Parts: sequence; C-alpha cells; structure tokens
Amino acid sequence: MKFFYISIESNPNGIYEIHDRNCLSLPPVEKREYIGHYQHAKEALKKAIHFNPNASLCPQCCQRGSKSVFQATDQSLEK
Repeated sequence: MKFFYISIESNPNGIYEIHDRNCLSLPPVEKREYIGHYQHAKEALKKAIHFNPNASLCPQCCQRGSKSVFQATDQSLEK
C-alpha cells in the first residue's frame, strides 16, 4: 500500500495534484493534506474528488504507464 497526499495549493492550471509519499514533487508538509493509504493511485483520486473536484494525479508518481486522467464533473459527483 502507498500513502497519498493532495496539494492544498493548485498548480497554474487550477489543478490540485495527488502524490504518493515518495514523489519528488511532493509539496512540503504545510502545503499538503493526507488522503489515506491505498493500493492504487486511482483509489486515492476517487476519495480526493469528493472534497476537491479539481484533483488530479501527479504525472510523475501516479500515472506511470497510464495516459488517462479522471476529473469529476457535476454528474459524477451526484452518483
């Protein structure tokens, strides 16, 4: 299992990136929130999307071998 965090500051595109604890781009402790420990990054994204619809996976640590990016829409949050 990996430990995941979300940045509390958005990137220039307004996205709040999710990182695993070993990511070189992990924000300092005062600029991140703990999401939880999960087997896969997509599980962390599902949780983060509920409290921050602009959450996305870090391209460096969470999207290895995956090109897809899930972002919430108003409809997906209603389900």
